[in-house]
Amino acid sequence: MADLSDDVNEESGEGRRRREEKWLAKIDSAKSRFRIAVDCGYEEEMTKKEINSLAQQLRYCYAANKRSKNPCYFSVASLSGVTREHLDNVCGFPEQWKLKAFDFSDKSLEDMHRDEKDKLVYLTSDSDNTLEHLDDSKIYVIGGIVDRFDYRRFYLELAEFIGDEGF
Repeated sequence: MADLSDDVNEESGEGRRRREEKWLAKIDSAKSRFRIAVDCGYEEEMTKKEINSLAQQLRYCYAANKRSKNPCYFSVASLSGVTREHLDNVCGFPEQWKLKAFDFSDKSLEDMHRDEKDKLVYLTSDSDNTLEHLDDSKIYVIGGIVDRFDYRRFYLELAEFIGDEGF
């Protein structure tokens, strides 16, 4: 049996207001926390099925961050092409997502974070280095590539190039 107060809250917008207040309190602490970026500049390296999987994974990341007790700011660089088309079909994208600490650009990672290049840490499973802790001043970059065909060492070589040459 439904509670009549639920109907009143829904009609008045009280439930939405409370959810928004709760979200704003959670995200306020994220300003002093590390950030996550996904670099989607590799669409040409993937099949249509892999691109679809990437778009789905971006949706999962957004949803998990939104539900998290400790969300962080989340950005996606080089979001264009078929990956962007998939997300454009998602209800609420991009307007509602931007309200939940999500940012994106069709610009490259380097251009999107032009003033923060020294904060970028490109993550790769191919590295011999182990990440022991997260530095709250850094932006941790995840390569937006679904590699069903195993691009072994691809990101390690990219990270080494960035470290040697810079962006």
